[in-house]
Amino acid sequence: MNFLTKHSKAFYYAYGILIAVVIIAGLFYASQYADIRVLFSKAGEMITIESDTTDNLNRTNKYVYEYFENIANGDPYGFAVSGFSSSFGGYSTTTETYATLVYNFQVQLSTVNSLIINLGLGSLVCFALLLVLSNHNRRIYYKSNLIGGILLPVLVVVFMVILLIANFGVMGVFNKNSELFNVVSLLQGSSQIAASQSQYAVLKQQFSCTSLTFVLFTVLFIIVIAYSVFMAVYAYLKYKVTAEERAEIEKKAVANND
Repeated sequence: MNFLTKHSKAFYYAYGILIAVVIIAGLFYASQYADIRVLFSKAGEMITIESDTTDNLNRTNKYVYEYFENIANGDPYGFAVSGFSSSFGGYSTTTETYATLVYNFQVQLSTVNSLIINLGLGSLVCFALLLVLSNHNRRIYYKSNLIGGILLPVLVVVFMVILLIANFGVMGVFNKNSELFNVVSLLQGSSQIAASQSQYAVLKQQFSCTSLTFVLFTVLFIIVIAYSVFMAVYAYLKYKVTAEERAEIEKKAVANND
């Protein structure tokens, strides 16, 4: 325990760095999946997705729609292969169905991404409050250090569990529709024209979107949870170990007041 009490600063600063890693990593959370998207227009609560929908960069849904319409119309260019539709969970081969799936995924991904940043910043506030309480450099812990030292890391644990669940949710959607999302990513990427004229078997060889990002963030959240639990236990142990010195100081304070 002597080692633990002598290295408070190191433990707390490492905690702050770990939380900062979550926030910085969150900025790149959606990078791998940036082209899994459909452009849409919004009027009030009404969302419209059409082949000629464009954005201010002149990007369009044209190639995505053309590709899936070719499949739906009997595969005139040999784009589809046996089992193409069933590989997406047996959904009917309609462009609207695929567009809705992609739209829902990109909204969910964006929501989780924002959640990572927001709860990461919330966790950083918790860390800052630990510094305000001087938990990182106070030799003797008092009740404020104990309460803050336990409650604040526990709050971070709650944040990370929420992120873990949200991340599992979006990863599940991706895994279920990974082939569809990879095709759309190619059709919406920088080589969309070439991709739109390729057979599915050729596109499949170019798939690059995997669940790796989700797995890495799962590991990161678990590490933060484990370290937060350690920090809460550390605060309790340090409060307990410094009980004798604390009692002596409090006894002297009472004596001086008398």
